[in-house]
This record gives sequence, structure tokens and C-alpha cells, in this order.
Amino acid sequence: MVVYLKTKYPEDYILCAIDKDVLCQTVGTHYNYGKQVEHTTLEWDALKFKYLQTIAGDSVDGYKGVPGLGMKRAEKLLLKCQTERELWIATLLAYRSKGMKRSEAIATMRLADMHQLKKNSIVLWTPPQR
Repeated sequence: MVVYLKTKYPEDYILCAIDKDVLCQTVGTHYNYGKQVEHTTLEWDALKFKYLQTIAGDSVDGYKGVPGLGMKRAEKLLLKCQTERELWIATLLAYRSKGMKRSEAIATMRLADMHQLKKNSIVLWTPPQR
């Protein structure tokens, strides 16, 4: 809900959190009260972060990504991507490289993406179109 409110009304709210998902998937300057520091997330970085997590997984949040691929390898795979479509293709290729299905990548993205609340309902993430 905090991500929804900050995204819908960016000038009205300041996110205060220790959760990297909240801080790194939401555009703006936020406050990490655990480290007592400001954290700024740019639009591209926020978009890219959910793809990184879809590849790497998030053990704290209880979902797996691609076996054997952590955040550093995920970062390398997405390094040259310049569009969301390219991020998705790179993510899908990472899944397929380990014999995993497209549906597994989509399901994991739906666990990672914090921007699926729209008004009063959940709108599940779908892959970007061409």
C-alpha cells in the first residue's frame, strides 16, 4: 500500500522503510530509518530492480529465481538492456538457460513486482509487448 500511495501521489508522501524492495522499486527519494540515510531511486533503476529480483530471487520474501544466479550475475545479464522489453527478454533467457519455463518467470515477476495494486484491485504483471 505504501508503494501504491507514493507512486500515485509522489509529492504527498515520503517513504520511510528498511525494506530494499520498497526503497528500490519506488521512484523518488526515501528514508531508510534502519541505516538513517536517504535513498534515491531513479525510474530506470526502479524498473530494473524487479527484473534483478526475478532472476536472483529473494529468500527473505520466500521466492526463488534462477538457480545459481544471484544478484551479481543478474546485474551482468541486464547490464546492456535499455528498454523494459530487453529486460524481459534477458530475464526470460536466464530462465530458459536453466530449463525453466516462461510461466515460471512470469510467476516470479508477479511475486517480485510491488506495483500491481491499481485503485481497489490487483492487476497482475504481464510481460511488455513489442
